[in-house]
Amino acid sequence: MNAQKEIEKKIRIKEDEVRRLERELDQAKAYVDALRESLKLISRASDGTAIDTIRAGSLVDHARNAIRKAGHPLHIEKILAGMQKDNSKKNRASLSGSLGQYVRQGIIFTRTGPNTFGLKQFEEQMPDDIPEAFGRN
Repeated sequence: MNAQKEIEKKIRIKEDEVRRLERELDQAKAYVDALRESLKLISRASDGTAIDTIRAGSLVDHARNAIRKAGHPLHIEKILAGMQKDNSKKNRASLSGSLGQYVRQGIIFTRTGPNTFGLKQFEEQMPDDIPEAFGRN
């Protein structure tokens, strides 16, 4: 009889250990899921580094490169010129629409004026406020 109680006690102890390990496993799985979600968010990050959200070699990729090369926001006509594309109404409308989608999503591109686009990374480089003595001798 003692042997049976000892075995039942060991079973309860092992079952408790299994439940604890299952909780740890569930927590670890939740952690991995959260990390995967973080990766998705990074790919949609608003810091302009979300390279994987733009297909390499696409018009949008070329536009981003032209703006980055200029180092400041550009009007759509200058973006097209930097991409060595014709300044046709069709090209302007197509590229403006594509860049506008990114602006509306709040990722990679910004709209600084009518048909003028910049990069989110430029915004982050700008100081929030200009010092009062700026430009004075």
